[in-house]
Amino acid sequence: MTTAMAQSTAQPTDERSVKRDSTLWEDEKALDAMTAIMSGRPKTGRKAERHFNAGVQQFNGQAYNEAAITFKEILAMDYDEMAANNIMEPFKLYKHRSAWFLAEISLRVKNWEEAERYIYIFDKKYPYRHFCGNELSAYRIMKATMDARLHEGQGKIDESVRDLVPYIFDDVFASNVTALSLLRQILRSNYSKDEVKTELVQGIGTMKVDTAKMQAVLVVFDTEASINGYFISKQHGNFGDEARRIVRANPLFIEFLEE
Repeated sequence: MTTAMAQSTAQPTDERSVKRDSTLWEDEKALDAMTAIMSGRPKTGRKAERHFNAGVQQFNGQAYNEAAITFKEILAMDYDEMAANNIMEPFKLYKHRSAWFLAEISLRVKNWEEAERYIYIFDKKYPYRHFCGNELSAYRIMKATMDARLHEGQGKIDESVRDLVPYIFDDVFASNVTALSLLRQILRSNYSKDEVKTELVQGIGTMKVDTAKMQAVLVVFDTEASINGYFISKQHGNFGDEARRIVRANPLFIEFLEE
């Protein structure tokens, strides 16, 4: 589950500090929510909270039919999506999170049509809201893994691979472990080792290093994968050599390029 689903307890702080920076928030509801969180006075309806928690408990107990009914009920309710939550996850996002659970349930029971529908709903109709780049990066990786699982289930193997290639390398902001593990699993199940090896070797040959941007980019399975400049220190001197070292140290390349 993405860190977007995590919960924690907010700590009180000076409400005036939030108001002083109010120009940073374009959305007045966002400012209201953050003010409530930072002042230690979250505004949320207990009915909505109990309703959502009931669905989570059903899901955790693998009572997927019951959980699906609960989450669908929440999508039909008039709950405040932007109600204040806590400092780690600013908003309750009842409908976004309910649609996420419905997508996850659909993937687990292999109902691909429903999975595709609810992925669209949690991504587009009730989108994730956060102010932190790390959390937004984690969300994008989570979304890519769900897309890949959906496309693999639909038999769109090449598309599932392309969903995950952008997350082959760590981007500093969020862990890519789940995406990389899933990519390796899909490749093992659907391609021969020689086929994957050929793609990866060709990918290394396409690598371009931009020393100004401190970034290296290579194309694998017709999709770009970037190496963040954070990992390419000037002390190494030759950016190209260091980028190639990072590539060959990546678990995907180790698995399929080893003799």
